[in-house]
Amino acid sequence: MIPNAKTATIYDLRKRHERATYHETVVSHFDKLAEGYDKWQARSRFYINHVADVLSDMIPPGKKILIFGCFDSRIITQLKPSLGVVVDVSAKMIDVISRQGSPKNIHYFCSSPEAFEYPEKFDYILSLNQSDYAEDLALLVEGLQRHAHSGTKIVFSMLNPVWHPLVRLASFLGVRVPDFKRNLISKRVFATILEAKRYRVNHSFRRLLLPRGIPVIANFLNRFAARLPGLNSLCFVQYIVTQVQLPSEEEQLSCSVIIPCFNEEGNVRECVLRTPVMGKNTEVIIVDDGSKDATLQIAKGLEKEFNHVRVVTYGGNKGKGHAVKQGISAARGDVVMILDADMTVPPEELVDFFDAMACGAGEFISGTRFVYPMENQAMRVSNYFGNILFSKLVEFAIGSPVSDTLCGTKVMLRKDFVDMPLEDARWGDFDLIFHAAKLKLKSIQLPVHYKERVTGESKMKAFRAGVRFLSLVIRRWAALS
Repeated sequence: MIPNAKTATIYDLRKRHERATYHETVVSHFDKLAEGYDKWQARSRFYINHVADVLSDMIPPGKKILIFGCFDSRIITQLKPSLGVVVDVSAKMIDVISRQGSPKNIHYFCSSPEAFEYPEKFDYILSLNQSDYAEDLALLVEGLQRHAHSGTKIVFSMLNPVWHPLVRLASFLGVRVPDFKRNLISKRVFATILEAKRYRVNHSFRRLLLPRGIPVIANFLNRFAARLPGLNSLCFVQYIVTQVQLPSEEEQLSCSVIIPCFNEEGNVRECVLRTPVMGKNTEVIIVDDGSKDATLQIAKGLEKEFNHVRVVTYGGNKGKGHAVKQGISAARGDVVMILDADMTVPPEELVDFFDAMACGAGEFISGTRFVYPMENQAMRVSNYFGNILFSKLVEFAIGSPVSDTLCGTKVMLRKDFVDMPLEDARWGDFDLIFHAAKLKLKSIQLPVHYKERVTGESKMKAFRAGVRFLSLVIRRWAALS
């Protein structure tokens, strides 16, 4: 057990704060709530399950997780952490929750978020409704930084301020958990505080349109209607996924450039020669997807000629998505970059993507071909308008701006995509985009110049691909929470 620590600086600031007694009032409220908490937990089961499902959807099992705000042991248990630490301001609430039973690798402490000390860093830090009751939001977000390493995700949940009056009324009438005066926090205001404390907002979203488990109706409203424009702004819970921008590490990132190839004998050599060296070191992985021409022979010749070139091959033509998946599995670099062998996007432009990744501007970066003018024959008219249509559908589905879903240039951190499920082996673009959305990664787009092919022909047939893409987008949208 780690003893609680109270730093003099934080408490000196509190003494000068006009709400100096607010923290003690909050503790008193939750101590009193703990006395009859079993009854309120039963009534809140639907909400508790919602929070657990949202968090487990974005957090892979086996991570080190720190939770501030303890209202049910099922949340941390469902996340299946390698180490779980739960902290709450109320000793009585901690006692009630810890007695519900948890695995031995989950530990409970009583402390305020600002004052808590622990000897390890965590992969995920969850602040569940703590912002609603924080005495000082700046001190809260500043205090969480001590527990983060460079890759830590910090997730905040809070009540949508639109519903504060209704929540207070429901508590007064005794139909929900007794409430206490909350901070009125909009996402925009909170984002400003976070940025002032060196946080980067990766993703923000609202969920839970109907906080009651009415059969069929609740599932439809919360899973689908809650993500519709307009209705989304009425959801009860706001989530903000952030990351602390720690000082840059001296060690540079390494890089793996994956070049999937199918019948690209006229392009593959120049593509490799034009791929820039980036970061600490750069490897080029040529993945031959069952080429019927001389692509594989040329690739093996490049592997012998250059130490940084490797070739991955397998039997049969299985599609670009499968080739990309195999390339990610074989990659050794921190950053994985996908480059189409046809060089319709110049390889030299990868430098811009690597620099953006290295400075933390994004965690999943895709190219967009709709900023610079295209060469006349670079994209067919049907592909052009189809791409715009699917970009709008995907933008609606994931809740983040997307202007070009099918640009082959995509860059990501390898650790986030090694376990990516593959549904569309033929192309794979939507698998990458929806996987990034599922993990709530910070996704951005960078403009690229789009050129005509020098040799070879496009493998995409617009109508056939369009039917497949539409089906895939609908299925992946339905699977998102």
